[in-house]
Amino acid sequence: MIAYVIRRLIQLPIILWVIYTLTYVLICQHPGNPFIDDKTPREQRALLAARYGVVDTPADAPWRQRWADRGRTYVNYLGRLVLHGDFGLSSQNAGKTVGDIIGSTLPRSMMLGAFALVLAVLVGCSLGVLAAVRSHGPVDYFVMLYAMLGISLPTFVIGAVLLSFFGFTLGLFPVGGWGSPAQLVLPGITLSLPFTAYIARLTRAGMMDVLHADYIRTARAKGLPERRVVLKHAFKLAFLPVLSFLGPATAAILTGSFVVEKIFNIPGIGRAFVISVQSKDYGLILGTVMIYSTLLVVANLIVDLAYGLVDPRIRLEGDA
Repeated sequence: MIAYVIRRLIQLPIILWVIYTLTYVLICQHPGNPFIDDKTPREQRALLAARYGVVDTPADAPWRQRWADRGRTYVNYLGRLVLHGDFGLSSQNAGKTVGDIIGSTLPRSMMLGAFALVLAVLVGCSLGVLAAVRSHGPVDYFVMLYAMLGISLPTFVIGAVLLSFFGFTLGLFPVGGWGSPAQLVLPGITLSLPFTAYIARLTRAGMMDVLHADYIRTARAKGLPERRVVLKHAFKLAFLPVLSFLGPATAAILTGSFVVEKIFNIPGIGRAFVISVQSKDYGLILGTVMIYSTLLVVANLIVDLAYGLVDPRIRLEGDA
């Protein structure tokens, strides 16, 4: 396992470098210099030029000159990112760095995502176990209907319905904003519902397979209580598909918060990213992509390690 972890840690910066390069190349398809436009304040232009070597290359300049200027900016940005953790300056927010904006918005998105993920795991696993234990009955059919609706309905539809009914009609929860636990409920449910549905289906399928295994029949033959057989012996292996899903689900919940934060007016990193795209703040776009990519790679690594810990029979790649 140690060798596996070392290999993954070596791969991590390589993957992030490839993502950084591809994102930068896509950004550079913008005519002229993507980090400077007519709306960029003069003071911001001077800072970008001094710190990152950003040059306001004319749009009609030869392509070799344009890519040479962008190449110098690429190297300067990458160097400051690696050596100083500097994500650059926001071209549309004078006096603010990308790190300042991410630092003030990311904790809110992380809190919302963590709440939604915990809610999805708890509710999804509970419904999946219940559906498997009472398979082919009313409970099972209800859970599968719930899962189908959760998977089929887009997040913006779920959010609009919850906002209209529980926020405006009943007035049980705030309709938006950030700062109190009550303001976390509706966006958390909205964000978690599709993942709750997936986890419920995965848990049910895993439990259906495990409940017919020989060791489960042996445990029942020994007279163990059904509750202990289901929760201690069967659920442990049935949870493995859910565990493998949690890596990409973590990143998907964070990226899914883009829409939810916009609907509920939450000042998180997803909303900042949407605004940066609309205002063509490419420095902020680049920094946000790198943050989300890092979270995805690290989450997948943690899930791979946890997979081997939950089931000792599983040998990670390269273990002898």
